[in-house]
Amino acid sequence: MNTKQTSYSEKLRDPRWQKKRLCVMQRDGFACRDCGDEKSTLQVHHCHYEKGGPWMTRDIFLLTLCSPCHERRGQVEQFAKEAFHATMAHLPIDAIDLKFKQDGYDSFISWGLSAVELMKKTNGRLCEKKLIEWRSRRNAANAHARKDAK
Repeated sequence: MNTKQTSYSEKLRDPRWQKKRLCVMQRDGFACRDCGDEKSTLQVHHCHYEKGGPWMTRDIFLLTLCSPCHERRGQVEQFAKEAFHATMAHLPIDAIDLKFKQDGYDSFISWGLSAVELMKKTNGRLCEKKLIEWRSRRNAANAHARKDAK
């Protein structure tokens, strides 16, 4: 029995991850999804990991980020996860379900499933539209800043 575990850095060199990484960067226009940086070294961030290796993560949980945004996003997501888990640990699930039932869902779980399905359906189109709008605003702001600097 082979008990040797593959390190994460080895998994990131796997051709399956390299291919997926390139596809995510292409989808994001080779720019940081948070700040729009196109010049710095870019990384692909996992908002969520799935079993089987980094290449198994669904595209909706992957985004292209520059190094500073990657670090900042990791910290923010860690805080958000801790806040979510603390909330879940201290609120009775019936109270959470009641709130979602008042909003028209069967339960918290049905709300979560519907949110994930909506993201799967709209992620590509919606994210691309938001990215184009954001880049347009950023480019206009950069052009204005260059004009003011002259």
